[in-house]
Amino acid sequence: MVEETGALADPLQGARLTLYGVVAPTTDEGVRRRFLARHPEASLYADFPDFAFWRLAVEGAHYIGGFGRIFDLGPSDLLLPLRGAEALIEGEPGIVEHMNGDHADALELYATSLAGASPGSWRMAGIDPEGCDIILEGQARRIVFATPIATPSGARKELVRLAAEARARQREP
Repeated sequence: MVEETGALADPLQGARLTLYGVVAPTTDEGVRRRFLARHPEASLYADFPDFAFWRLAVEGAHYIGGFGRIFDLGPSDLLLPLRGAEALIEGEPGIVEHMNGDHADALELYATSLAGASPGSWRMAGIDPEGCDIILEGQARRIVFATPIATPSGARKELVRLAAEARARQREP
């Protein structure tokens, strides 16, 4: 269940989403890498014998957006199609490493100018066809691309474009 109703006087008026599907353990190295990129503190215990990674094969969701706003959603409403983006998925570790190692200034620029976040040592945690996730000390921001990408070269072009957009926003009065 995903919800953000804690600050509301009446939590029943807030939006919430219940995902459902089949959960199974996975040894997919990509799952491990993405989780640890997003939660680096978990590297302290991720190799313990009683720790495991699990994957939810989403079959649908039930969304409640407040009184009278209730919808059932199917997998195509929730999941990002990855067909055709295999090169990007394969290249993700290198892209993330390159951005974190060589372009920390651009990541901070994305955070402050595009996501309205505070300055700091932002790191990229992952990239997919629709955007990238950046993190700083437990807070995360999603940077959405103008158009979907499918390759590492497409990622490079879009990340350069985002940096130019962020710099232009900094110059605005």
